Amino acid sequence: MKETPLTLVPWELCLTCPMPWNWFDDWVGKKLPEEQRTRIQVFVDKVLGTYQRLYRAEAKDIDECVVCDAVAMAIALYPDFVTNRFTTYATIELGGRECRGQVCVDWYGNHKNRPQNTDIVVKVDTARFLNILSTIVTNHNPTT
Repeated sequence: MKETPLTLVPWELCLTCPMPWNWFDDWVGKKLPEEQRTRIQVFVDKVLGTYQRLYRAEAKDIDECVVCDAVAMAIALYPDFVTNRFTTYATIELGGRECRGQVCVDWYGNHKNRPQNTDIVVKVDTARFLNILSTIVTNHNPTT
């Protein structure tokens, strides 16, 4: 039986999916009275509360945020919004002299005898990403 590859969502991909802070504030309903916010909006706002405070305080000249967990969950829930991916061999270096815990990826396909165990997401539809997040917090299914 063939195993399903692990999906890897690299940091570099997440950087292509920024949320402008004004969009983020609308997404979590910051401008709404508490009773008009959905339970999901309140939850997301609380989960990301510390991140928001620290990031906004330290990066005053940056008007957007990157939430990697949101990118990964959108990919898991709506894999059709991925526009480019490839499968290759990857492993975690546990006993190396130079590093420990590093993900080692066969980017060029040099290890043909190794299992193709990792699905690496390279590109997503970034406009659809924000639509997916919007519809999740308002309890609707994304349509586009």
